Amino acid sequence: MPLLNVSSIEWIVFTSMLYLCNVVLFIYLFIYLFIYLFIYLFILRSFVKILAAWKRNIDIFIHALSKQKRKKGRRRYSNKFQIE
Repeated sequence: MPLLNVSSIEWIVFTSMLYLCNVVLFIYLFIYLFIYLFIYLFILRSFVKILAAWKRNIDIFIHALSKQKRKKGRRRYSNKFQIE
């Protein structure tokens, strides 16, 4: 029982209202956290996709450079300069 001079019904109503406010607050907090978590994961997923596209473009560029070097090498040692 409380130390204040209130009836037990008032105390029950007061504590139940506090309990309901806490429940509503926690529900709101969890919804808020889940929304921000999904936004964060969506941004992170987009960032990973951008990084993967950059890596793919760099790999294509390196592959094209290595092909170009191989072509130059083939041209340098063509059949007409080989000793028979």
